[in-house]
Amino acid sequence: MKINKLMAIGLAAVLAALLASCMPETISVGKMIDGFSNHLKSELQLTADQVAKLQDFTDTMKAGMAENSAASQAHNAEWIAMIETPTLDQAKIREMVKTGAAESAKNTDAWLDRYLPKMAAFHDSLTAEQLKKAANYFQKWSDKFKP
Repeated sequence: MKINKLMAIGLAAVLAALLASCMPETISVGKMIDGFSNHLKSELQLTADQVAKLQDFTDTMKAGMAENSAASQAHNAEWIAMIETPTLDQAKIREMVKTGAAESAKNTDAWLDRYLPKMAAFHDSLTAEQLKKAANYFQKWSDKFKP
């Protein structure tokens, strides 16, 4: 049960980042994470120690996203160049997708090593009531994005 609650909080932050990355014209990833974090701070009535742990987690997440931004921009430039060609290079697209998937798998392990301890530190600092409120908020928030 503890893993499910931990994952709910972590997934909320990850989902916020993913959703924001799909809607860059609407809101930045950092602003979405900050909004979610600010809501948790007020809704859960966090202590100073809990706020510090949440802030450590969100700061680390945003820093990691900033580090990955340059690589994302390079991939985007490559995709845009391919879109502009008169003939779509299917072999090149296949290679890019496979390479991207391999990089993603490798980065997932690094991401978990970097963020999971900070996520766990925040989660472990919450009371049972705060965990329930956090799970309820995440459910309401994620319901907004159902198709």
